[in-house]
Amino acid sequence: MIHCAPDAAYQLLKKFYQILTGREVDDALQPIQQQHAQDSEAPYYAKPTISKKMKDPELDRIADKLTKTKVAKTVITSHNDTLRNERMTNPDRFKRTGFASIKGTQVASAKVLS
Repeated sequence: MIHCAPDAAYQLLKKFYQILTGREVDDALQPIQQQHAQDSEAPYYAKPTISKKMKDPELDRIADKLTKTKVAKTVITSHNDTLRNERMTNPDRFKRTGFASIKGTQVASAKVLS
């Protein structure tokens, strides 16, 4: 494959399995898989930024500019909503330190494209 969309290979193998055997693949996570998913969650410092999300190859594949702009707005809005939820659930993590509270210093924020 030249380009592999997220989860595309797994979906293809599931389809082959279904065609060859006539049975469905059980996608339910087992308890050990659920624990692994929780343990492998990225730490806060390693979570993707808006810049990283905007460089997604799937976004680059969209040829229509209007559709691409709509998807970009959705990505940015979703990212900002996620950050807002994190600030509400863990406010201590987002307390400003002495450096950020210096008079005249502004903290950058992402704005939705207009």
